[in-house]
Amino acid sequence: GSDTAEANALDDYEQGTWTIGLTFGGDNVGMGIGRRDGVYTKIGNIVHVTGTMQLTTKGSSTGTARLTGLPYSIGSGAAAFSPIADRGGINVGSNGQGAAIYMQNTNTPIIYGYDYDGTGNFPLNNSHFGSTAELDVNFTYII
Repeated sequence: GSDTAEANALDDYEQGTWTIGLTFGGDNVGMGIGRRDGVYTKIGNIVHVTGTMQLTTKGSSTGTARLTGLPYSIGSGAAAFSPIADRGGINVGSNGQGAAIYMQNTNTPIIYGYDYDGTGNFPLNNSHFGSTAELDVNFTYII
């Protein structure tokens, strides 16, 4: 528009792709990926990402599940949740009724399960993922 005041100006606008990734314990030894798509929009210091990845095999790495490949580093104090659809073999166990990506001050956010009956969050690991799990994310964060 015609508003040229610096405080009201749009800092930056960008669209692009990103490479969604997954590690267990910081590694992905033997992991096979069949499909992987990710897009983002950045407006000022806000980044919105969507992404999907389909495993063909989860490999032999063990440990905590983390999301990798975000297009921008997460800002100090920033936190967000992204629900994960369980249509692709992510098993959160008998107490878990959902899964979410929780991220705060890190560029490799931990993937958590959530138990709605009061137990709360618990980090997911390689045992929660089937060999052909599909990971779908959709969230916004501050850089």
